[in-house]
Amino acid sequence: VSMRIGTKDILEKLDTPLPPPKPNRYGTARSTGSVSISMKTTDYVKAQPAPIAGEKMKVLCIHGHGSNPEAMKFQVVQLKMLMKDDAEFDFVEGVVEWDEELLNRNTPREQDELFIAGNKPFRSWFDGEW
Repeated sequence: VSMRIGTKDILEKLDTPLPPPKPNRYGTARSTGSVSISMKTTDYVKAQPAPIAGEKMKVLCIHGHGSNPEAMKFQVVQLKMLMKDDAEFDFVEGVVEWDEELLNRNTPREQDELFIAGNKPFRSWFDGEW
């Protein structure tokens, strides 16, 4: 195909092949019911730092206000996969259990959040509002 204005060609069709399809940058995913967990870090091929010499580092995972250790485990799953050879993760649980009134007053939870939290109670580290 070509387009000409007067004696000048302004558009020509080139017989060049299409570019290759883009790679899947999202990696694979594992589904657990209605919740999908990205497994992209398992395909991580970029240069990584040398392993930490000696004992594994210890990572203390403290969940936030109105959460629980199960939800925190879900939030750090990719970090754990990247550091599995170099770190041990310890998850601690808040001391104040949220009752239904406190839960509804702050943030009512959706079904996916309840599933991620292992249907366990949400907790805090102190009693009272902040």
